Amino acid sequence: MIFDPAAHLVSSRRLPRKLAVLSIDLEYDYNGIRTDALNRLPALLDAVRDARLPLTAFVEGRLFAERPDLCACLAEAGADLQLHCHDHREPGDTAESLQASIAAFERFVGIRPRGYRAHTYRLTEELFQAVVAEGFAWDSSILPGIGFGNHPGRVFRQGDWFVIDDALAEFPVASWRALGIPFTHSYRQLMGRLVESALDRTASLPALLVYDMHMVDLVPDGRIGKSPLPLWLKGAHALARSRQRGCDDLTALGDRLRARGYEWCTLSHCHERLTRTGQCG
Repeated sequence: MIFDPAAHLVSSRRLPRKLAVLSIDLEYDYNGIRTDALNRLPALLDAVRDARLPLTAFVEGRLFAERPDLCACLAEAGADLQLHCHDHREPGDTAESLQASIAAFERFVGIRPRGYRAHTYRLTEELFQAVVAEGFAWDSSILPGIGFGNHPGRVFRQGDWFVIDDALAEFPVASWRALGIPFTHSYRQLMGRLVESALDRTASLPALLVYDMHMVDLVPDGRIGKSPLPLWLKGAHALARSRQRGCDDLTALGDRLRARGYEWCTLSHCHERLTRTGQCG
């Protein structure tokens, strides 16, 4: 069952200043086992360094054992390492697969993860309970809008961030507030520059802007036909790729949001700030 905010105490919070977070879901290409785009991670790390953008990386759990070289690249680049689902070939985490991911993360990093993001933003009731039981401090699974995740309700568009059941801080993925259209790299590519420009003039973005992307969004890759994705999603990826904005687009995005008063930080830094000011336990 998808997470139901009506069944929980959801406390909305506001930020006193604008913060932007660049995040990536680091995973095998297109829910499969290919690594053509994934292997281009060093190019992304060069781009975010040149753009002066701190990076929060939600890493697919199996990568810590299967691709420690890429995880080491992230660590050496100073990325904020956090946990994604265990295996993107599955529909989502269970309590058991979450525990397996935590163990793999801890073996590699040396500490337990503090933050989590669910497969395709799909936070279920069962997964929420497991995340809380495992002692995560914060989550960034909710995408308050249309599309993946199935969280279109207004409750997660009425604040900048949230505390759920006094147990878990929720930092939603960004969307244009009034419209519920995600502000992520893949959605920006799908809509194209003209539509995005129109949205910029008519809709506002949240004060906490958590921007999400994937390696397949950023680098050309022609092997989607062999992936296990359904046909409609392959078509959406093909359309997005025809309008692809590569790693170089991140520099323009960083400058654009700085000009609007946003300060870039990691999600861990954001959580630490809120904890220091007593807004987050």
